[in-house]
Formats: sequence, C-alpha cells, structure tokens
Amino acid sequence: MLKIYLDNCCYNRPYDDLTIGGNGKEATAKLYIQSLVKYGSLSLVYSFMLVTEINDSKFTENRLQISLIFGGRQYDLRDLRCANRGD
Repeated sequence: MLKIYLDNCCYNRPYDDLTIGGNGKEATAKLYIQSLVKYGSLSLVYSFMLVTEINDSKFTENRLQISLIFGGRQYDLRDLRCANRGD
C-alpha cells in the first residue's frame, strides 16, 4: 500500500479562506486524499513534529477536527516517543 505524509498546512487548508488563490483546489485535493486513506487505498504516516504543530495550533476547533483523522483522539506528545517512519 502506498504511504503518504501530509504536512500541517494540508490539514489546515480546508479551514482557510477557500476563495483566495488555489486554496479551494488544495482543500479539495486534501479531502480527496483523506477519503482514500479512510477507505484503505492509502496509508497515512505522520511524524512527531507534525503532531507537535497540530497540538500547538491556536485554533481549538480545527485542532479537534484534525485529531479525528488520527483516530479521533488528541495525541499527547508523551504518547509519541519517536516519529512514525511508516514501518
């Protein structure tokens, strides 16, 4: 199965102003990729740094919605001892 890593900006793109530049197309692409992960066509990998950036977000609602992508819970950084290398 193909493994994919999405940067923090990808997770936040659907919450941006979709009328600016290519934000709308990027949000659509991100949501499509997310659906491929949900239905098992792609495997999502993430890193300690990505989780750190998401946890540090000042936008609580965005952070909670993004956490659903990672199994529906907020990750505590103490739970992640090292980066997921996609193994």
